[in-house]
Amino acid sequence: MKVKKIIPILLLTTLAGISLAACTSKKSNDKPIETNTNTSTTTQESTNESEGTFTAVIDGDVSQNETVDKSYRFLLKDVDSTDDPNDILPVMKNNGVVLNLEKSQLPDDFKIEDYKDGQKVKFVIKGLAPMTASIPPQVAGNAVKSLEKN
Repeated sequence: MKVKKIIPILLLTTLAGISLAACTSKKSNDKPIETNTNTSTTTQESTNESEGTFTAVIDGDVSQNETVDKSYRFLLKDVDSTDDPNDILPVMKNNGVVLNLEKSQLPDDFKIEDYKDGQKVKFVIKGLAPMTASIPPQVAGNAVKSLEKN
């Protein structure tokens, strides 16, 4: 009978000892861990702010999208770069690219009829532009700084 009483007491004592040991463990570091996030943030910002300059040929006529903003759709082929710090040319080189641009991103004297099939253009992309996985890829309009005749 004594053995039956000793086992629960022994288990209870062991659990209490483990709990106390875990709760009162000595803290080796009272200071919060400091990380230098400024370096990575600065690097990311400078990558995002770098601009790439590209040339291409209009493939087909420029069209106006039937969206609320009435943006313009430029299907471009034969894309090449004069400055590509983010190395995005390979994505656009094989199948071309589609740019959906608002009027504010185009020259002040923009007329849709002046941009015809075969016309060479120059465009500037801000940072590492988000693109669709479609063929050809589409660049988000807010990633394009400008487009003009070349």
